[in-house]
Amino acid sequence: MTQQKTETELTELSIQHIQAIIQFLSHSTVYKHQTVLIKKLQGMLNKVQDDLTHGNNQFKSKGTTAEKRTTEWLKIAISHLGENGWKTSSTNQSPAQEKATLIHDCMESIHGAVISAPVARIPEDTIPHGINDYLTNEDRIRAVKASPTFFKAIWTPERLLSAVFMGEEDLACEIVRTNPALLFKSATYKMPILNQDGTSSTESEQIYHHITPLQLMLYTGDWKMWERLFPLIPEDKLEATLKERQTLTRGGPDLVKIDRDPATLSIAELQHYHVKDDDENPMYYPNGDPVLDDLLHNRNGLFYREIGDQDELFLVNIDPDTGEKEVRKLIEPQNMIPADKEVLNQFKEGIKNDIAMNSSLRTSDAQHALIKRLFGVTLERNGIHYTLNGQDYHDTYDGCIRLKNAYRKYIEIYDAHQANTPWNAVDAAWPSIVGMAQRQAMVHVIQRFCEEDKPFYPLQKANELKSRVFVRTLAFDNLVTLPRSVLPARINSEVGFNFGLYKGVWLIARVGRVRLGGAPVGLVDLAAIRLIDEVRKACFNERMHELDQRL
Repeated sequence: MTQQKTETELTELSIQHIQAIIQFLSHSTVYKHQTVLIKKLQGMLNKVQDDLTHGNNQFKSKGTTAEKRTTEWLKIAISHLGENGWKTSSTNQSPAQEKATLIHDCMESIHGAVISAPVARIPEDTIPHGINDYLTNEDRIRAVKASPTFFKAIWTPERLLSAVFMGEEDLACEIVRTNPALLFKSATYKMPILNQDGTSSTESEQIYHHITPLQLMLYTGDWKMWERLFPLIPEDKLEATLKERQTLTRGGPDLVKIDRDPATLSIAELQHYHVKDDDENPMYYPNGDPVLDDLLHNRNGLFYREIGDQDELFLVNIDPDTGEKEVRKLIEPQNMIPADKEVLNQFKEGIKNDIAMNSSLRTSDAQHALIKRLFGVTLERNGIHYTLNGQDYHDTYDGCIRLKNAYRKYIEIYDAHQANTPWNAVDAAWPSIVGMAQRQAMVHVIQRFCEEDKPFYPLQKANELKSRVFVRTLAFDNLVTLPRSVLPARINSEVGFNFGLYKGVWLIARVGRVRLGGAPVGLVDLAAIRLIDEVRKACFNERMHELDQRL
């Protein structure tokens, strides 16, 4: 049981509260007004300290807790602010009055943060930063506007990483304007997830290790975020930004499942698969461009091919400078120990069961190490380090690779229903394959699913998708209750476990197994995802060209 604080302890804690606020306000830029307030607060503190010294505490009537005492004293101070011109209802405020109003509002927010913060446990020299952790994003923005210099440290790389990943454009811009250097500060970002009871979990299914907000922004492919943040990159950081571009061209899928002999294919055919319709006719966009899915985008990679009941693995190297290719069949080592044989078989089974035909994925770090150990082959590895469901990866961009493969795999299973695959297998595939890929997808892509009044069919033109206003939301229709949010998801539950989202012709993302929509809905959503990735590629080239011009 917590021991009740004495009168002296309560008063001393309240003094800490007010001292913390004084530290905040003493760094504001409206010196004329701030001096009056600080003198008022300091006078109150001196009075309390004097009473404590002489054992005559006159503030007992103000409340029974330190928080109540602090509240009463700050009410007096805030009232005093109004009397001295801090806040005015006039619409024609001078710049000084506008700043004064900002600080007045900011102080009220800081007051709440001080009460919430465990001030007694925060070292005195770090009280301002400690209280920052208890401010809302809106209050932090107001604090930064009130005093940009002092509140420069109010933001952290972790908070900017979160804003970039979750698509909080306005917040990300405010942070970068305040402290552009944070774009280049490394930190670790854990995507939030909830426990089954709805409380925040300390676990995470997506973790991005030692990464800068710039790297994460480029990895996600969120071109609307690029539009907002790239103009804010300082001139002295342009060269460092352009260096990141070099790594982005050396990554992507490096594990390909194919139905042809890779030795007979051109480099273009090794890198892309020209998508075909149900009648095996090549598909094209309205502008005449072919509909392509990435195969090998990494400089080198493995190709898996089945011939009857046999399988083959090939190493494919593509020299980006000479444009030459090397295709070499990999021979399994003789006298493999049983443990290695089992792991290799599991690796092949994963390709067979998880990758659609003429599709590709990125090898995990564990798979990368296995290939090197068994075959003496080192696949090129670039990009950021991230952990996905406990598996470590290194890659340079997302590219909707998992999503595109998941839809194609689901459509294969759906089509196999025509050959008497039971419906329960098709039903189970929608949440477990498509839903799981959605759960692992970049947030801005899921926000495209959830964006209201923007169905995926008819398919938009690329320029329309690129330039139109993007109203971000994560709400979806679960067909039972009011719309709810896809993210943060709950551990072992919801999207990827109980359901998958589909959009199609609907005005809002919906939940289901899509027995009635099936492959047609999957094809519509897949076409939209392909278009999203094509726009990402085009926008990336545009942004890099703009940086080149600035440099």
